[in-house]
Amino acid sequence: MLKIQLHNKYIRNFTGIICINVENTTKYLRKIFEYEAQGKKAFNINGIDVGIKEFTIISPLTTLDTLYNFNTKGTLNKIINEYDLNIEKLINKNYLQNVANKINKRIGWELININESPVKIFKSMYEVEGNKFIDDDLLHNFFQNAQQNEKQNIILKDFDDISVAKLLQFSNNFNIIILTNNAFNLVKSPSEVTLINFVGSDLISLENLEAENIFEYFIEEYFQKPFDCIGEDAIYTKDVMENMKKSLFLK
Repeated sequence: MLKIQLHNKYIRNFTGIICINVENTTKYLRKIFEYEAQGKKAFNINGIDVGIKEFTIISPLTTLDTLYNFNTKGTLNKIINEYDLNIEKLINKNYLQNVANKINKRIGWELININESPVKIFKSMYEVEGNKFIDDDLLHNFFQNAQQNEKQNIILKDFDDISVAKLLQFSNNFNIIILTNNAFNLVKSPSEVTLINFVGSDLISLENLEAENIFEYFIEEYFQKPFDCIGEDAIYTKDVMENMKKSLFLK
């Protein structure tokens, strides 16, 4: 279960992923940071308070080198350690040790030693490209590569081309919050619509649909047709979403 404490509201159907639809995502994030500046934490996940700084925030302006770096706990470090590297093929240990011995003798103390860490060797030989921005495919690969035993917290902000259906497969390994101003661009089924939470213009009120049949009934009334006779391209548009919000929440 997820509680968004800024709204004092429980998301009872939370199983690892939700979508928050808000007109201005940057303004909403600022509201969260301001809330936490008062000594509070904005989220409670399964009974544990979680702050915004415990989330990795990823947007279309995020570059690959931000997600993959040589930090000790970074994903790139994890990938490197998965390979059984032959250090003998990477460095001439005898030569390096001979140089180290000469330096230490000159100093008069065993000051330097060979560090055989594969990550440190990689870091000295390779550099990370920093000009590639994240896209849907690269984001999908990141989720596959970054899985750990402990659930990680991710906020995806302002992506127009990601698929909620594709992200659902990672909900066992990540707590994912999607921030967008057009959630209907990311969902393609009634079950996915129930994952959307709509934040009002005051940035405080929050509403959602807890049942698929409510959404289906609205669509049938809106189009005056059976749900199964209406195409996805007609249903999942921003105009339909805005009319649904007005009809169901703004009474």
